Amino acid sequence: MHLDFNYHPINKNWYRELNLLLYLNKDWKPEYKGGLIIKDLRTNEQTELDVPFNRLIIQQCAPYSLHGYNMTNFPDGKFRTSVATYAYQVHEHLIETPRTTDWFPGKEASFFKKQFAKNYNFLVQTKNKFFGSGTAKNQ
Repeated sequence: MHLDFNYHPINKNWYRELNLLLYLNKDWKPEYKGGLIIKDLRTNEQTELDVPFNRLIIQQCAPYSLHGYNMTNFPDGKFRTSVATYAYQVHEHLIETPRTTDWFPGKEASFFKKQFAKNYNFLVQTKNKFFGSGTAKNQ
């Protein structure tokens, strides 16, 4: 489970408001798994949404709205296909501390994975200082 970055990596005052995810799996079957799991950190409520062909999921991007998915179980040659895009709002002043992706590994995750997740933002920010952002290239 994770929170996505909240401010655009180049246009620093573009705040990410929405994720729009369009799933394009013509013959998707529930036994393939890979549904979108969403969780609200304020209430700890969690649900899994099926991702059949032509489903559009619009998710608010907030510091409490996690999303992710469990491992898929596709037959050989099948994939979970989707298109993702984002909606931004321009802010004069930051409303949150800028972040990259925040990871929330499950209870079953290894110690190493939990430590990596805890330090992920710092590691990405350090990498970006030296090598730039891989999320968006300078124009």
